[in-house]
Amino acid sequence: MTNNNVIQRVLLFIVAIPLIAGAIFFLPFQKHLFFNIIAVITAYIATKELLLMFNSKGITLNSRSLPFLSMLLPITSYLIVRFNMNPNLFSIVFTSIVIFILMMSISTKKSDLDFSNNITFISVSLLSVLYPGYFISFIIRFSEFQNASLIICYFILMIFMNDSGAWLLGVLFGKNNRGVVKVSKNKSVMGFVGGTIGTFLFLGLARFQIPELSAMPLYVYIILAMVISTVTITGDLVESAMKRSCKVKDSGNIIMGRGGLLDSIDSLLLAAPFFYYIVKTYAEKGM
Repeated sequence: MTNNNVIQRVLLFIVAIPLIAGAIFFLPFQKHLFFNIIAVITAYIATKELLLMFNSKGITLNSRSLPFLSMLLPITSYLIVRFNMNPNLFSIVFTSIVIFILMMSISTKKSDLDFSNNITFISVSLLSVLYPGYFISFIIRFSEFQNASLIICYFILMIFMNDSGAWLLGVLFGKNNRGVVKVSKNKSVMGFVGGTIGTFLFLGLARFQIPELSAMPLYVYIILAMVISTVTITGDLVESAMKRSCKVKDSGNIIMGRGGLLDSIDSLLLAAPFFYYIVKTYAEKGM
């Protein structure tokens, strides 16, 4: 990594973290409406980036409707949290999105009357809509907890420290143990160790400072830290595999030093459901 990229990472940290923390702690009204609007917009942009990636591979989809479909699940999650609506609404919207995409697949142009691209259309459309939208919905669900500000901040910082720890130890000690996964030759064993250490540290702090997690046993903490470390790195690798498949370096260029927005949230996505359900489990035990 060049010195310029390091400087850009540091500047991003200095600017982005205070902005995110400010949005979470100083604008908590209406169940963190401001933060969740950002999350919904993120789902839209991430889907647009996916569509552009797939377009570079020659897979052209409906770039108008799919990003809006991706917003529906995060919006539904917020409505459930804000207005205490029936959680089954999420399943109804999820099912409706899948059925709508299946219906779109049989509405073909004259140039595709043989339906030869039908399977590709269905699978890629579902991925474009659900990959960002579904997982971002769990980040929005953090707003339902009593100490939502702490939970959201610790989750983001935990993933950030995993990413930073992996980068730091990978740069310092990972030169001789890289290439452990074929999809990303720069990933190293020491990078995984660094990421795991970062996760353990911040999850440990969260365990003592977030009341919802105060009852979490030590063995659950250890298991959860390992799971989150693994899925955080997996999220990064999954997106790397998609980029390699589409022969693009970044999902976009919206963020300085990071590429696209999807490049910055890929690690968050897969970890969000695990953290949400463990917090929910122990929050209910403490009631």
